[in-house]
Amino acid sequence: MYKTGLGVVALVLLISSCKKEVKEYTVSLEARCYDCIVTYAAGPARGRTDTILGVVEGTDTFLVTGQYQVIAKADDNLFFRACRIYPDTSFGAIELRANGEVQELSTSVQLDQACATINQVVQIK
Repeated sequence: MYKTGLGVVALVLLISSCKKEVKEYTVSLEARCYDCIVTYAAGPARGRTDTILGVVEGTDTFLVTGQYQVIAKADDNLFFRACRIYPDTSFGAIELRANGEVQELSTSVQLDQACATINQVVQIK
């Protein structure tokens, strides 16, 4: 009985050590916009949200850059979106970029669109 139990334990340890390691990749995200809400997530991870507020100096308005990082596995879906807080404003384009240890992804929208979105599978370099 003791030898059978020991054999089962050894078999379980052997099987658990044979699990394939899944490599994780760091993805750097960058959003440039004026007064927008940014949402981002990789794979099944819970999404995060941030607010980017624009900068006004005198009569000039400037786009502000928000920078984030997520950890993704090969074939994880990357979701990255920035939407204007005030859709009736004309404070320039929204630009999104994802790079790092994955193939670069980017998109931008002009004044006539309220949101820019990247929503696709991560491709490894």
